Amino acid sequence: MKQQRRLAWLVLGGWVVQGVSGATFGAISYASFGQFPEIHGIAVAALLLKMACALAGASVSALLLARASSWTEGQRRHAWTALLAFAATALIAAAFLRWFS
Repeated sequence: MKQQRRLAWLVLGGWVVQGVSGATFGAISYASFGQFPEIHGIAVAALLLKMACALAGASVSALLLARASSWTEGQRRHAWTALLAFAATALIAAAFLRWFS
């Protein structure tokens, strides 16, 4: 359980860094050019999906840290599976965002 807790902190940190870096990119673009980067269609959907995954991943990580000690092994396994799915989906969305923007 102690190793899972350390890993959960690392995963939470990764999600936070991803969210902060994306927000910083948008803020710098807006401050420099007076507008956000222009993206359309699939790129917008990919960005929204990536943002949703980051929020969900951070939420599940925080729940894992706060409540995992009272969860069953199966519940913890489901949380880790969800985190893996969020990470894979965010990575695929990032590829689509890069390709279509």
